[in-house]
Amino acid sequence: MVKARSADTRAWIQTESWPSLAWGADFADPRGMVTPSEDGPTRGGDGAGGGVPGPADWAERYRLGETPWDLGGAHPELSLRLSGGSLAPPRTGARVLVPGAGRGHDAVALARRGWTVVALDVVGSLGEDLGTALARLGGRFVEGDALDFEDEPFDLIWDHTFFCAINPADREPWGRRAGELLLPGGLYAALVFPFGKPASEEGPPHGMSSDDLLRVLGARTEVIEDVEVQRRAPARRWAERFLLARRHGLDLASPA
Repeated sequence: MVKARSADTRAWIQTESWPSLAWGADFADPRGMVTPSEDGPTRGGDGAGGGVPGPADWAERYRLGETPWDLGGAHPELSLRLSGGSLAPPRTGARVLVPGAGRGHDAVALARRGWTVVALDVVGSLGEDLGTALARLGGRFVEGDALDFEDEPFDLIWDHTFFCAINPADREPWGRRAGELLLPGGLYAALVFPFGKPASEEGPPHGMSSDDLLRVLGARTEVIEDVEVQRRAPARRWAERFLLARRHGLDLASPA
């Protein structure tokens, strides 16, 4: 999980999206942690914002194995595109940022295909295993907030359940931050999920479309691909799309 600033952001998964894991709307946690609910966030936990879950809450979820957003492996669409070469690194040493990396299944898959990976997550304990795995492959784990993260620009940002997790009010700040974190010509690849989920149904995960993401990435963004995924993740109710966009150094609408 990635820390986000807005008050309703940290209550996470809903039965709507991961029905096979049976996280019901009335799920009650005796430890006082925030409990995912069909009705949106509940109270409790250690985070800022009057009970919104903080890093310790998410760390406890991982400790207990209560992580229905975790597929247990790389997303099938990412695996397909890596094996087919369409997401191959453009050169030796090309760098990819994975915000909200979690246990790092996607991050490790990218590293194994030659990417130099920076996996970012607010839960520092995830770095104990993931940091070791990535270090062997030339990458690293960073504990931190993606909205404040600073580093040298990347060739690729890989977004899987990050944009849908942050509060919609934080989407524009993330779009600006992502633009600063990408090299001119760099790529933003995203699994657009939950696609088609109405705004009336609270999140996270918040409903999103490709246009929602492109809007905040700004006028310097060129769409390369925007399609339904070829291989969906299991047990997700809402549709998934794959979006690939290129960041240019100048606004595409600017005169030559």
